[in-house]
Amino acid sequence: MAARLAGFDGAYLRFAGTLTVEHLKAGRSVEEYTEEAIWELMYFGHARARVQK
Repeated sequence: MAARLAGFDGAYLRFAGTLTVEHLKAGRSVEEYTEEAIWELMYFGHARARVQK
């Protein structure tokens, strides 16, 4: 409730899974790595002002 009153709309997201990175040269794959990975995203934004109708 306090975050909503302050107009804060931050988020924390975490994704886990298999990550594959491929290096291409002239359209051909020259290296490839695949591993388990975690991606974390933190967003400390502010909510947009509400438009009243």
